[in-house]
Amino acid sequence: MTANVWFRRYNFGTGGVTEALHQLSELVSQGKVRPLVDSVYNFDDALKAYERIMTQHAVGKVIVKAPTTSS
Repeated sequence: MTANVWFRRYNFGTGGVTEALHQLSELVSQGKVRPLVDSVYNFDDALKAYERIMTQHAVGKVIVKAPTTSS
């Protein structure tokens, strides 16, 4: 007995993706879409951020802020 397996084919041509990103950008600009951020860590605390991810209790993104350079 064999199982029928169906695969959905996606086309990632530049036209559709570009339009989708433009629409997403508009929604973000209007405040209708916001990222879900669990926590923010300084670069020096990157290990703590990694540990937070590994607990699998993070709800949303764990962000590590890059150090700024002074000129």
